[in-house]
Amino acid sequence: MPRKVCIRLTLDDETLQIPYGTEAYAEGTIHPYRSLVQAPEQIGLIPEVEGQPALRKLLETINAPDGIFESVRIDTSYHDYEGQMAHVVAVGLIFRDRAWFQDFDRCLRFAGQLLETLHGNTLFCAHEDLAQLELQRAVLREEHVQGWIMDLFLMGQGRDQQACDADLAARCRALQGLLHRPCFTEPDFTS
Repeated sequence: MPRKVCIRLTLDDETLQIPYGTEAYAEGTIHPYRSLVQAPEQIGLIPEVEGQPALRKLLETINAPDGIFESVRIDTSYHDYEGQMAHVVAVGLIFRDRAWFQDFDRCLRFAGQLLETLHGNTLFCAHEDLAQLELQRAVLREEHVQGWIMDLFLMGQGRDQQACDADLAARCRALQGLLHRPCFTEPDFTS
């Protein structure tokens, strides 16, 4: 079976405006933006991490004081996927360094390095939908800076909710280390 992970680029008319407020839509509610870099204690106010300790730890890792990223959005959903239950999470990442945030080429280099690393991990290669990265325009309204958000999609599968949560948790735990490996800080990702 071929090993495959995906990069999906989104270049459309929609630009994510950060910060954003609460918004209702057909599938549920968009909860307001919370800066976990500036206020890490607010992670407990994010409903998507309730009962998901590995996902919570992934967000803590992304937003850790020594990190190069910050999370700006998260979405989770359960649905049927190829006869099994699937738990999908999307975590929106931006570079903390605003010059990097604006640099599309740096986002593409990061995407390539991340996906090459994921490709080498059997947790991410069983199916191409287990991990994907999507780039979209974003604006930091208070800073008047336009750049790029990188949405990382992870999927866990299983016969029931408990099994797909466990599968997703394994991918979240694997990703914690991947986001802090030296290849993401040298040489393309050092100031």
